[in-house]
Order: sequence, then structure tokens, then C-alpha cells
Amino acid sequence: MPVQEVYSKEDLLENEQLQATGFWQFHEHPTEGTVRMPDPPVRFAQNPSSIRSMPPLLGEQSRDILAEAGYSDDEIEGLLASGASVQHTGA
Repeated sequence: MPVQEVYSKEDLLENEQLQATGFWQFHEHPTEGTVRMPDPPVRFAQNPSSIRSMPPLLGEQSRDILAEAGYSDDEIEGLLASGASVQHTGA
């Protein structure tokens, strides 16, 4: 019967193996400060993966996504005004 120790989230943050392999990456988030994120799980010798930017904030890409989906500027304004979509204000 295969068995393995079960780790808590807190245990993983200080796990020697994860630290030795560079599993945890630290990045600056625009509103949250320094955040710890796991390294991308897949590694390729010729095309190494990396975290190049933080995920967009809520509503940061709303206008672009709605425009790409075919909504007109007036329709986008209506969706934002009604609260059906939100736009990040930078605050």
C-alpha cells in the first residue's frame, strides 16, 4: 500500500524540497505587494516557462474583451453603466 505524508499549506511554504527546486517565486503585485506564487509546473529545456506578469485585476481588461466579442462602444458603456460588467479604475 503506497503511503505519503500529508502536508498542510503552511508546511509547504517552508518545505526544503520546494525551496531547493525554486518552486516558490516572489512577484510584486500592484495592489497586494509581494506575493508568493508557485513556479509553472511544466519545464521545457528549449522554452523555459516563467511568470512574466501578474494576472489582470478585476475589470482591467473588460473593455478590450467586450470589444473583441463584438460589442460596440455604446453597448460596452451600457454594460458598464448597468453593472453587468465592471472596469478597473486604477484605485
